[in-house]
Amino acid sequence: MKQSDPFVESIKNTLDQQSLEDETRQKLAKARRQALDSVELEKPVPYRPVILTFASITALAIAISLTLQHETPMVEVDNIETFEIITSRESLDLYQELEFYLWLEGKLPEES
Repeated sequence: MKQSDPFVESIKNTLDQQSLEDETRQKLAKARRQALDSVELEKPVPYRPVILTFASITALAIAISLTLQHETPMVEVDNIETFEIITSRESLDLYQELEFYLWLEGKLPEES
């Protein structure tokens, strides 16, 4: 249990022993009624299920269209060597710098 502060307890007891005047009670009741009347209750949206259904269908359509657009395009290969280069797991550095290696081969003196 939570222990109360003696000061707080004495204030509660003092307030409980005092009675409010009729005029003060009426003012408090009137203020309470005005406060309760001024609060607007949340009005339900009549088309909420329709809106949620439409939003769900739209999201599903977008997801499907993005999935279908992400298919891998077919690559046409002219010869088997090109296919081997494309599917190779080795580094493509040699093929990317092929011109340099061909040039280097032409510059080196031939060994006899």
